[in-house]
Amino acid sequence: MNDKVHSLLGFAQKAGKAVSGEEGLRWHAANGRAFLLILAEDARPKRVRDVMMLGEQYHIKLIRFGTLESLSQAVGRPVGAAVALLDQGIAKAILDYNDGREKK
Repeated sequence: MNDKVHSLLGFAQKAGKAVSGEEGLRWHAANGRAFLLILAEDARPKRVRDVMMLGEQYHIKLIRFGTLESLSQAVGRPVGAAVALLDQGIAKAILDYNDGREKK
């Protein structure tokens, strides 16, 4: 469990800047409000395909990160497969941290 990213997800949820669930993801993506999709590494193949297509369709960056359980714990509610971040600054911080983690 990566504490930095999970902490940022918890902060985003408390600030009302994170959403999960199929309808919420779709609505925020379609209305240009989602800046980043975080897809659980253990999500079911159909949900992976759906979320990846959503990201491609609306040109939203997507990363695979964490498990369904760890993402759910971070936002304090069940996550179907992914979390959408609605704050550009938090999304950038997670992307920057994730990029740095992958380069090590």
